[in-house]
Amino acid sequence: MRFVYVASPYTKGDVAVNVRANIEAANRIAEAGFIPFVPLLTHFWHMLFPHPYEFWCEQDMEWLGRCDCIVRLPGDSSGADAEVARARELGLPVFFGVEDLLLWARRRLQTNQDAGMSEQTSNERYEIVGLTRAEVDRCMEVLCGGPMPWDRGYCFASSELFARPSQVIHRRPESEEPRHE
Repeated sequence: MRFVYVASPYTKGDVAVNVRANIEAANRIAEAGFIPFVPLLTHFWHMLFPHPYEFWCEQDMEWLGRCDCIVRLPGDSSGADAEVARARELGLPVFFGVEDLLLWARRRLQTNQDAGMSEQTSNERYEIVGLTRAEVDRCMEVLCGGPMPWDRGYCFASSELFARPSQVIHRRPESEEPRHE
């Protein structure tokens, strides 16, 4: 799973605050090694070349169909709710917040470790999240401050959600399951 659609409120509330929240979430997703699609960046396109609301909805739904999952950010939004409904129709995993996506990814990697996955060559892709060894190393460098210790399998520098403690905004108890469908 690499491509992540970021669904969030846009027109309800302060549009500038909503666009910023969408971009901030996408940035965290990108820093974790995923490739986010940021639909609210079209806000700036719309400022230069306005189109009807339906045009943007059609664009977003086309992009959603090319993503591997969706992260639904909090807030009231009929558009984001429609995107979640479409994701369910497409059979895509739905995560309710960035933390849930990152927790899911961490647990999937841990499952891989528990299954005794051995070191693989740099050209192989990891079945769990679809990352190459180089991508995993980059993710570990960015988020944990060092490379993957391949000789010990999957090992994380902290028990947090792929992040240094200073980067964690919300800490979920280990016993709590991630919220996704």
